[in-house]
Amino acid sequence: MKKILLLSDTHGYIDERMLHYASMVDEIWHAGDIGSISVTNELEKITKVRAVFGNIDGQEIRKVWSEHNRFLCEEVSVWITHIGGYPGNYNKEIRELINQNPPNLFICGHSHILKVVNDKRLNLLHMNPGAAGKNGFHQVRTMLRFEINGKKIENLEVIELGKSGCDSISFGLYNFSNLVHLKFLTKKVRKTWNFKPQICMIPMQKNYKLFCRYSNHMGQRKKFMAKLLP
Repeated sequence: MKKILLLSDTHGYIDERMLHYASMVDEIWHAGDIGSISVTNELEKITKVRAVFGNIDGQEIRKVWSEHNRFLCEEVSVWITHIGGYPGNYNKEIRELINQNPPNLFICGHSHILKVVNDKRLNLLHMNPGAAGKNGFHQVRTMLRFEINGKKIENLEVIELGKSGCDSISFGLYNFSNLVHLKFLTKKVRKTWNFKPQICMIPMQKNYKLFCRYSNHMGQRKKFMAKLLP
């Protein structure tokens, strides 16, 4: 069994809270837009790091980390890349390969939106940890922590690191167990806040009341109850 900390889009930023969570895992995976080689250097002082470069990363980072990282962790095949898209809308540069040879776990960053989605067609789990850095449109800085035990991906947690001060959608976190469908109740949001509804999968206990927070460009905030689907 291995404990994994997954983060992305640090954009050169690292702080004590990130290092604290890094000290509690066996491996750290970074899904790109590292921003400064000092970020992964600091993380490597703590434990093993696997990473990829992102679109903002310069030559210093690209000499150390590749664009794609495919490997086996326990019995789970993993593919990490920065710009990968989502199930049903994968990036055109990787679309053919992921259809021909899908991993068990597909990880990307870039969007700054935390999302965990089950691709039933390719039989894989997709993760995007959101953004751990302060630069970008996201409001809350996030990371994911989970365990890989043989073929199982379990005990997934969302870690909120604090506000970034930018507009976005964010999830109210914390300890989750079973994977269930979640659908945002966004009819009102779509009409008045220009936000399109989406369906994803996020691990959570069935009795946990999840609220999704929305902020618009005026800095106004509202909360909407999320609905569990059968």
